[in-house]
Amino acid sequence: PLQVKERLPLSQDLGEAMTKLREMDAIYAGLPHIDCGSCGRPSCRALAEDIVRGQGDETDCIFKLREHITALSSEIWSLSSKLPHTLHPSGKRRRR
Repeated sequence: PLQVKERLPLSQDLGEAMTKLREMDAIYAGLPHIDCGSCGRPSCRALAEDIVRGQGDETDCIFKLREHITALSSEIWSLSSKLPHTLHPSGKRRRR
């Protein structure tokens, strides 16, 4: 049978551990809560714990990664319409 491993404390200092626990709860609240395992962890809570410990990143979650990519592509699209005249694709300077 499988044996349960004892969990490591978030910190030896109680105050710091409580701060990390609140941070973990905030991170967990932003995750999708579907426990798909695509990030390599058994649950979204485990991913949040790894992020707080510095052993993971929010973008390890494929759903959060997709959100970041979508936001980034929107920003790139928005910026592409604001090219300065010196970078105009035609290579010619626009008249004012």
